[in-house]
Amino acid sequence: MAIEDKPLDDEYLQKGVNLLLNGHDTETIEFAFNREILQTRQRNNQSIKVLNSFTELAPAMGMAGTLIGLVAMLVAMDILKV
Repeated sequence: MAIEDKPLDDEYLQKGVNLLLNGHDTETIEFAFNREILQTRQRNNQSIKVLNSFTELAPAMGMAGTLIGLVAMLVAMDILKV
């Protein structure tokens, strides 16, 4: 019981120790950690989807910026009258 009062740096290890000290069996602890792993993977996959959408949009944004810069340059050179 002395380990219960000592905080651990790793939150997952702390969770496992707390479950063990509360009298849960190994199957329950394994289920809890498997669920935690699944939820972490799902959160990470959502972040990956967001970053992948940025990689698809970046070339289009670059092209739009190039066209805006080109128009601004031509206006400044008085070639294009707006």
